[in-house]
Amino acid sequence: MEPINYSKNWDTIFNMPVNELDQLDLKTLDEEDLDALSIRLKQLCDDKRVISVYETMLETDKTNPAVEYTNIFENVIIHLMGEKDYARAINFLNSYLIFDENKRNRYRNHFIRRNMGVCLIFSGKVEKGEKIIRELINESPGNFWNYHDLAFEFYFAGNKQNAIYYLQMGADRAKKVNDDFWFNFFTDHLNNIENE
Repeated sequence: MEPINYSKNWDTIFNMPVNELDQLDLKTLDEEDLDALSIRLKQLCDDKRVISVYETMLETDKTNPAVEYTNIFENVIIHLMGEKDYARAINFLNSYLIFDENKRNRYRNHFIRRNMGVCLIFSGKVEKGEKIIRELINESPGNFWNYHDLAFEFYFAGNKQNAIYYLQMGADRAKKVNDDFWFNFFTDHLNNIENE
């Protein structure tokens, strides 16, 4: 899908030499120009700068209907979690929770709360993080993506014990409701991790 040419400075941004792009003051650009800049930077494979542009976009009032804030929030949060910058990830998750409740009717509530719990745990607020995760699972025990994502967040953070815990929890739930796909998925991954 071709990007829509809606930024008043679209041509300027897409014809600007790379060294001049680096000199742009993001705070002086409106959301449409920031969006255009993020697309140009993606084309240049400058992922670090794309995240900076996204962060600036999330500091706006987030009311431009042409901007997909959900994707932007999630890109920033996933990047920060990958960088182990949990404090900043928590700040964006809090902002995302408000945006999601007000603008998206809680569409991504589980993603937000699941990652909030993980970030709190990894930043040393274990009890608070575990409480959020526990509430989320109790509220929606049939959401297998919660077990899946929690298991893999912990696995890739080097916490195999918690990865196994959530895989087992998912397998138990899948068995209880006779969901063969998820049961096999969780047990296969459990076996792989236990046999590493």
